[in-house]
Amino acid sequence: MILFLDLSAQESKLNVDFDIRYRFESWNNMNVKYYGESGKNQIGSVNDDFLLQRIITGFDFKPTEDIEMSLHLQDSRAFGWSLSNNQFPDAFKVGDNKTSNSYYIKNPNEEFFELYDLSFKFSNILNNMSIIAGRQKISFGDNKIFGPGEWGNSGRWNWDAIKVEYLLDDLELNFWTGGTKINDPNVTSIPFFNTEYYGIGSYDRIKVSNNLHFEPFLAS
Repeated sequence: MILFLDLSAQESKLNVDFDIRYRFESWNNMNVKYYGESGKNQIGSVNDDFLLQRIITGFDFKPTEDIEMSLHLQDSRAFGWSLSNNQFPDAFKVGDNKTSNSYYIKNPNEEFFELYDLSFKFSNILNNMSIIAGRQKISFGDNKIFGPGEWGNSGRWNWDAIKVEYLLDDLELNFWTGGTKINDPNVTSIPFFNTEYYGIGSYDRIKVSNNLHFEPFLAS
């Protein structure tokens, strides 16, 4: 469901949206952590059947032609999953499990009441330049070069980043720096405070003709 609401005569606009997705998965002789019978350290069922639910709701608000805000919440759950956070809260720890501050959680299916995005876009800075700051999806090249990781139920690769865009008719330049957020069912992460990978990247699109484009990119 998508709802559009004009707030004033100056083309201020509020776009409220709601998305719910279900997917049933059946895993035969494997689960997310193990393949086949893996011995005494194995957890969960190797014949795992569960129903995934993901809800994303929020709004995009454009008070002026050059300023835009986006805020969405996400709730992801896995019903009947043998590796649920309730049963195995430490199953998806990444890092050194011996100390309390040297690991983070990357749960692929569960994330309760999380900030999906929270970003501000400032357009027409120096004519053709825009800046987007905050939690955001970064994707280019029809999601083939940098993709948003939408298949996973918790939604991998949300960036807490600052991105600069420069757009002309035949040239598109994009640069960003930031970190990817964690996926912890028990933590509502704050942008720029709960990140996993830090890095920089760029994606450019150069139009040579109607049938020929170059798309150089860099990620580090």
